[in-house]
Amino acid sequence: MKLVKKRCLKWGVLMVMILSSMISMALEEEFTTYENCKLIHEDWNDGDSFQMKLPDGTKKVFRLYGVDCLETSDKQEFMKKRLDTQAFYFGIYRKDDASKRHKRLKQLGKKATQEMKRLLGKPFTVITRHKSARGKFGSRFYAYVLTRDGLDVGKSLVKTGHARVYGFIDDLPNVDEGSYRRELYDLEMIALGKRNGIWVKTDWREFLKERAKYRKRTGKININTAKNDDDTLALIVERSGVSKKLVKTVLDKRPAGGYKDEKSLDDVPGVGEKTVKKLAAVLKFK
Repeated sequence: MKLVKKRCLKWGVLMVMILSSMISMALEEEFTTYENCKLIHEDWNDGDSFQMKLPDGTKKVFRLYGVDCLETSDKQEFMKKRLDTQAFYFGIYRKDDASKRHKRLKQLGKKATQEMKRLLGKPFTVITRHKSARGKFGSRFYAYVLTRDGLDVGKSLVKTGHARVYGFIDDLPNVDEGSYRRELYDLEMIALGKRNGIWVKTDWREFLKERAKYRKRTGKININTAKNDDDTLALIVERSGVSKKLVKTVLDKRPAGGYKDEKSLDDVPGVGEKTVKKLAAVLKFK
C-alpha cells in the first residue's frame, strides 16, 4: 500500500510539473504589442537592455532579441569574461593590460547606450511574448523595439556597428523562421564593410586569431562535464532561451553516466520536444 501511495505521489508531482510547463508555454505563446512606451533613464541601462514605462504606467526591463552590445560594467568577474568574449568577436581584444582593456571596451559599450537613447528619445513600440531574459537586471523580457518612425532598434544598432549578432530570437508570426537573424547578419556585413562603429577599431591582422578564441569560448557546452553553478546556468539560459527552472532541472538530474545524447533529455521532468530542440542547439554530450 505504501508503495502504491509513493508511486501515486510521484506521478502527481510529475503531472503538476508538466501542467505548469504547459501553462507557462501557453502564456508565452502570443505576442503583445505596447505602443507609446517611454524610456526610463537608469544608470544601469545599456544598449540592448533597458527599463521603460508602458502606457499603463507599469515599469519593465526588456532585452532586445538577437543582438548584443558591449557591457558597460566590469564589477563582477563574469562581466570581465563577457567583455573579453565580446572583444574577441569584434577583433578588438589586443594585448594591453586587462584594466585598460576593460575601460576601453566599456567606453564602446557606453556609446551603444547613447545610440539607444537617441533612437528611443520619443515614444516607441514594444513587441514581446514576455519570455524571460535572465540577466544582471533581474527580471527582464525579450522584445522587439521599434522607434516612433518604425525603425527596428536591434537592426539599427547592428547596422551602425554598435552591436553584434548574438542571442535568442523568437520569430514574429507570419515571418519565415530564421529570417530575422539572417537579416541581422546581412546588416552586420554592411557595418563591417563600411567600418561603422566598433568595426573601425578592428585589428584585421589579429582578427582570425581572435575569432578562433571567440569560437572556443562560445562553442557548444558539454552538459556532462559543465559545472553546476550559477554561471553555467545563466549561460545555457541565455543561449538557449529555455527557462532557468528547466535548465536547473537538467543540470540537477544528470545521470551517473551522463546524458548519452539529446534524446536522453526527454527523461527529464518537464522537458518536452521543443525544449530538447533548443537545448540541443547549445549543448554537446561528449
